[in-house]
Amino acid sequence: MTTNTENTIDNNRTEYGFRLSFPKTPFTQSDLRGFKKYAKIPYITVYKRIKTAVETGELVITGTKQSGGRGRPQAIYSRADLVTAENGS
Repeated sequence: MTTNTENTIDNNRTEYGFRLSFPKTPFTQSDLRGFKKYAKIPYITVYKRIKTAVETGELVITGTKQSGGRGRPQAIYSRADLVTAENGS
């Protein structure tokens, strides 16, 4: 016999197919995951969404940032529409 708790959906999961909107200011992947509304999204989901956006031209890599200490430098991303608007003015 099953109980009600076994049939409930975990409310902490992110809705499938959610819209990930990118900020207008330059950001890193860890910055994006630091926003409260994206805090519960798994790392790999954010990584794949950013990778897809770079491949489609929605985002561009504008530089790298070395966090204090050791580790791999983080890429800094910017929205492509804002980068082209800045260069065109």
